[in-house]
Amino acid sequence: MAGKKRYLVLTGLVVALGLAVYANWQMSPETKSLKPGSENVASEASKNLGDAQFVNAGNTESAIETQSANAEASADDYFASARLSRQSSRDEAGDTIKEILNKASLTEADKSEAVKKSVELAANIDNENKIESLIKAKGFKDCLAIINGEQVTVVVKSEGLLANEVSMIKDIIVNQTKIPAGNIKIIESK
Repeated sequence: MAGKKRYLVLTGLVVALGLAVYANWQMSPETKSLKPGSENVASEASKNLGDAQFVNAGNTESAIETQSANAEASADDYFASARLSRQSSRDEAGDTIKEILNKASLTEADKSEAVKKSVELAANIDNENKIESLIKAKGFKDCLAIINGEQVTVVVKSEGLLANEVSMIKDIIVNQTKIPAGNIKIIESK
């Protein structure tokens, strides 16, 4: 019976988390500027990333610069989108935990579990921020850290990670989280 109750609570949390991600995405300033009726729609519609470009032989240098700028914008969009998604997931999880704590029908054990999850969430947020700051301080343009239980994934903006850079990033993560290096995944984003 208790296992079924936990399963239902967990399912409710996952659904609520998904709804919060969607709601946060709908209300974010980045997406509002792209919605019909905003003044940025015309300018955004005229420069879609990935559109074919016709170039002549005399203007290939300009085309290469444009492609490079588009790739940089795409990477920046990825990091902004991922941060937005992560934040909305955090907000939803926090709201769900608050709702659980406010339910009178829950047992003290269930409430204790919700408080434990809240503390873990706060610790993960703090550690993710510290990891990102320390990696950027080492000279990387951007990065995104995601802690999920005993697993850490870090996406680093780089043109090619060297072995010593991977080692340095893993050292930062291990020192901040005490999670073993074998549970750390580093992904390069260009």
